[in-house]
Amino acid sequence: MEVKCPWCGSKINISPPYTHLCPECKMPILVKTVKMPDGKFIIQVVQDRRPAKQRMRGT
Repeated sequence: MEVKCPWCGSKINISPPYTHLCPECKMPILVKTVKMPDGKFIIQVVQDRRPAKQRMRGT
């Protein structure tokens, strides 16, 4: 699935729900699946600002 990096804006291919590093800017991205009130699911891509130790555990 193709999404836009929240840090640099480049398009990247990823799959939820994992932490990825953007191939362009090497910044951590968190990919979340969010259920909307109407029952639809959307993919949300956010900057992962957690400490590196927490990121590596994947929580």
